[in-house]
Amino acid sequence: MQEVVSFMEEIARGAGKILLGGFRSKSTSVSYKSRTDLVTNIDRESEAYLFGEVRKKYPTHAIVAEEGARQDADGDLLWYIDPLDATNNFAHGIPYFCVSIGVFSRSEGKVMAGVVFDPYHGELFSAVRGSGAACNGETVSVSSTKDMGVAFLSTGFPYDRENMEKNNLRQFTAMSPKIQGIRRRGTAAADPLNFRRHRGKLPQ
Repeated sequence: MQEVVSFMEEIARGAGKILLGGFRSKSTSVSYKSRTDLVTNIDRESEAYLFGEVRKKYPTHAIVAEEGARQDADGDLLWYIDPLDATNNFAHGIPYFCVSIGVFSRSEGKVMAGVVFDPYHGELFSAVRGSGAACNGETVSVSSTKDMGVAFLSTGFPYDRENMEKNNLRQFTAMSPKIQGIRRRGTAAADPLNFRRHRGKLPQ
């Protein structure tokens, strides 16, 4: 998978350039998939780039992309592409958004690799099943903090949170008094990754 991951990193960086080019730009246009779910022309431009690069490099791989691009193929690998995670942040000029790419093996029935690139902060996260994860080449891991009282919780909320059967407000309320703090930056792919740098300073 390392060859595939190297390619994923390359195209994630390419898509990141597209996102930065449209961030806080007057040329960026916004439309609505629903009252709370936005899409921009930059989402579509990033998706077209990623879809085209994967299809050219791996014509036998299947592709499913966030804004509708699809390629049906019989190869073992299936690519999942989110060309702009946190479109709402992006559209409002908030600098927390990323490119998210995952590769699923049909024969294994598992996700085999993933890449998340935050172009604004220059952080590229990558992981291969069985080989750990890294950020910009530096090995990263989950926190070893065992005391919830000194832990941060990262969470998000669904677009259809008015539907009480699907939102997580009860869990949010239940957890709040038990932890040090809750942060929500609005990017599902990168939210859990943003707390890694200061982990060594927390009580273990």
